[in-house]
Amino acid sequence: MDPRGGVRRRRPLPPHRPPSRDFVLIVVATGHQRFEQPTPAAYWSRRKPPTIYLQPQGAGGYRTIVEQERVSKPSPVSTKLQPEEIANLPGSQGDPLRALQNLPGVARVPGGLGLLILRGAAPNQSQVFFGEHPLPRAFHIPGLASIVPAGVLGGIEYVPGNFSAHYGNAVGGIVHLTPRVGRRDGVHGQVKLDIISAGARLEGPFGRGGSFILAAQRGYLDLALKALPDDATRGLPAVSPRYHDYQFIFDHPAGRGGTLTMRFLGAADTFKFRAAYSPGEGLSMQNGFHRVDLAYRKRHGRWDFLLAPAVRIDRTDYDGGWEFLRRRNDVVGLLRAEASVRPWRPLQLTLGVDTQLDRYRSFQRARGGDENLLIDTRTRGFLTSTGVYLHSQLELGRYAIIAGARFNAFTGALNAAHTVDPRLMLRYTLTSGSGSSSPPARTRRPATAAAT
Repeated sequence: MDPRGGVRRRRPLPPHRPPSRDFVLIVVATGHQRFEQPTPAAYWSRRKPPTIYLQPQGAGGYRTIVEQERVSKPSPVSTKLQPEEIANLPGSQGDPLRALQNLPGVARVPGGLGLLILRGAAPNQSQVFFGEHPLPRAFHIPGLASIVPAGVLGGIEYVPGNFSAHYGNAVGGIVHLTPRVGRRDGVHGQVKLDIISAGARLEGPFGRGGSFILAAQRGYLDLALKALPDDATRGLPAVSPRYHDYQFIFDHPAGRGGTLTMRFLGAADTFKFRAAYSPGEGLSMQNGFHRVDLAYRKRHGRWDFLLAPAVRIDRTDYDGGWEFLRRRNDVVGLLRAEASVRPWRPLQLTLGVDTQLDRYRSFQRARGGDENLLIDTRTRGFLTSTGVYLHSQLELGRYAIIAGARFNAFTGALNAAHTVDPRLMLRYTLTSGSGSSSPPARTRRPATAAAT
């Protein structure tokens, strides 16, 4: 079995002598798709035998095998969706966060603002992570697509509560989008065209042992609506949604036991709305962000280390014409550092720190005062959020004791605050199986009972 997703045959078929004329090569292997290809005799008579890759059954041509990391972030109740499940869930149309909405407790903010509601909590009380850091929002406006397509993901984990001390500043739940690495068995590409968007993805090997993924998509619903005849849109509100996003992921080995990953990602949305027969320009909303990530992982004996700095630039505009205007620009610095060790096999310890530094500027124009005049307000400030956490997990047969603590410190323009968040959970595995599956999602965990 080839680690890159296929079975390799280095010995020519048949082994006694190459064929003397053209033929059809057929390879059948258990658990893999049938391979059938017309082959000229000259191709098989080369000095170096050809390499044949067989695709696993039911995986399609873009399946990536992701190795499980030794250090995990366990939670009592978590649901994981793999790429195959995302593609096949009804109503998801291959979109990762649309697939997530099939799970209990997940909803979306009405009005197409691109935010998630987890377990009834306010959108700002839950977080969506891509890699090691959170994203400012989950969906494009007006909620037509996720800002990260499924092609660059290795899976999704949804934790509705009782998440580990690795995560803070959230009450409702956590959604973790796991980025994958590119394929190393050659250059591959995909082009997507559907009713509302077009996208493309390119991936392949880079250097010695590295890989890359380059992906982008653009929604063209605004162009389709603009092309409609005037008779079809007369008397209707004018709506113009436009969005695009991009992702570039590069990974490469960095020394013995080390891996360096670099990511560039961003998204932008423009949504314009004008009421029917309105003479004005209507309402315009624009949101966008760009993020640069670095993640260095190092394994040394029983220790695992992580250092992940990032920089994100956010921009938000709400334009209501002469009546209201609001703009905000943020430059956000992010950092996560962890050290994990297993002093003995049943026990895992993790000590980490994460911080977020936000320098912002905002401008607002609105009517106010006794004479209802337009007033301009300009503000700037610096916000910080820092967390230090300790996490431990002790496995004793079917029992697991998960304990941790997190210290958070927040600073704002006029005040500061801090919190201490202890966490303790006892988990008992009811069954000894490796997992169970039920539509629409597969829970990658034995049945458990937990008390906190």
